[in-house]
Amino acid sequence: MSILYDWLVEEIVSTDRNDADAGERVDHYTQESAFEALKFLAENTPKEGNHFALVVVRDRFDDRKRDLASRAWAYIKDGVLPEAFLDANHRFEAEVPKYIRKEFDQATQKLAAIQKEKAAESA
Repeated sequence: MSILYDWLVEEIVSTDRNDADAGERVDHYTQESAFEALKFLAENTPKEGNHFALVVVRDRFDDRKRDLASRAWAYIKDGVLPEAFLDANHRFEAEVPKYIRKEFDQATQKLAAIQKEKAAESA
């Protein structure tokens, strides 16, 4: 069994409209790290009527068949990384590893320091 984690920024429809339903994912942007994902959020704006969501995706592969065995998501809400990954039916799949938590916390602190420095320079 192999497990891979990806940092994604999803672009999601905010309210129902003629071409899409609220909650529909219309695009996603794969990022190399938590910091790159947070930086993307800070530097980009979703299309009108959409919003961004930051998520860590957990893919578990069957080593013999090399097929995707399961996929689960941990959506960051209000700057908080949840304790667990949930499957498509919102059931517990696995705990978020400590190293993912540490990466997210360090990235949050690094981006805050950069933004603080930029604000001081322009003041």
